[in-house]
Amino acid sequence: MEYVHGLNLIHRDLKSDNLLIAADKSIKIVDFGIARIEVLTEGMTLETGTYRWMAPEMLQHRSYTKKVDFYSFGIDL
Repeated sequence: MEYVHGLNLIHRDLKSDNLLIAADKSIKIVDFGIARIEVLTEGMTLETGTYRWMAPEMLQHRSYTKKVDFYSFGIDL
């Protein structure tokens, strides 16, 4: 996720189904279908992703940043 966020991207649907384990035990992040570039000056689409992994600010229709991916990652752990 550090690499993805370094590109200024938000995955927005980080969940166990989108994390693959390679033969060398490394994790591969997949399904960037609803990912987008983080833009702080304009509104972001609300309620994007899977509800069980969705950060509270997305559920409450508030503005959000890439921190929503950290929340989803915590749920995965």
